[in-house]
Amino acid sequence: MPFAKGVELAKKLGWIAETRGTMARAALRWVIDSPGVTCAIPGFKSAQQVEDNVQALDVPHFTAAEVARLHQFYLEEVEPVIRGRY
Repeated sequence: MPFAKGVELAKKLGWIAETRGTMARAALRWVIDSPGVTCAIPGFKSAQQVEDNVQALDVPHFTAAEVARLHQFYLEEVEPVIRGRY
């Protein structure tokens, strides 16, 4: 996938950070809440990033409506690109 397309898709997901502070926190919340995940080991380069990662535990869980919206986004926007139909 071209880099510019990846950036475009990421911008379309900006709404997930609205109630979670940052995209990083939202992404970690998603991973932590995923079935079968027993541990998340995020990267970091500074103490501030460690603190931000820990704050992901306090952000809202994704609602059923948000999960459905993300699933639809994946099917319509992401899957065609990563499956070579771009």
